[in-house]
Amino acid sequence: MRANRINVHALANRFQAFNQQLITFVQHCTADDWRKITKAEGWSVGVTAHHVAATHYPLVEWVQMMVEGRALPLVTMAMVDEMNRQHAEAHIHCTPAEVIELLQRDGAKALAYLLTLTDTDLDRLGYFPVFETNLTAGQLFAALFLDYAYAHLESMRATIYGEIMASEAVKALLYRLNDEIMNAGQLHVADEIFAPNYRHWQGQEVLSGPDAVKQMASGLRGDFPDLQIMVNYLIAEGEMATSNWTCVGTYQGQPDDNLRLGQRVTWSGSSWFRVRGGKICERWGYFGAMTPVAS
Repeated sequence: MRANRINVHALANRFQAFNQQLITFVQHCTADDWRKITKAEGWSVGVTAHHVAATHYPLVEWVQMMVEGRALPLVTMAMVDEMNRQHAEAHIHCTPAEVIELLQRDGAKALAYLLTLTDTDLDRLGYFPVFETNLTAGQLFAALFLDYAYAHLESMRATIYGEIMASEAVKALLYRLNDEIMNAGQLHVADEIFAPNYRHWQGQEVLSGPDAVKQMASGLRGDFPDLQIMVNYLIAEGEMATSNWTCVGTYQGQPDDNLRLGQRVTWSGSSWFRVRGGKICERWGYFGAMTPVAS
């Protein structure tokens, strides 16, 4: 009978998703972002990212020791703080490329080991000296590779993008994007509501900064001067928001194989946003094919 591994796969999926988030975050840090000092850790963003890769990920050995019933090293929180201080000093000049290599290599090692386990392995109990308490192997992995690591990622994001806004304020900001920029063509509003280091993930392409928003809106409104975008729903929770929308417009652009001059069309799509410090700092999305509007 095949061993139960439902919890193993759930934990593996969470870690794999987190590691990819962190790699993507590091890949798109600017040189200025990399040097900014985090409030929570007091380190640069670069050192904080290196800390996760170089001090958290190798601790899969501790998880393995717990699974095998071996005692963990008698490390105290004071010792951890001192090791972290030394690490921060030693890696003050680390580079994004160095951190990405560590995240990819040691993240793959941690994931590979995790996938050798069963749910019974995750339930093995052991004493964790740093916390001065008993934990299961699964709890230890989640603490080191997800909970505390994710807290570092959120600290880095807060350093670059600012603090989280209230949900209603997030919605108001996104309605300004729709009503003032897209529908009314007030392009200057982009400077007010988008972060200077805003990034729009569009397939393999990344658009950056408020000027990219202006160019996108200007191009779309140039092709569809009567463009109207209707928000079907908008949901915000913490720093994240999602919207579903429908566009309608009459094509007045250059000759196109799929569109004829004067043709009225509609298309729909969804967008996801991250908002920090009163500004839109990230956006992802997709949209469907344009279809003629029935006369």
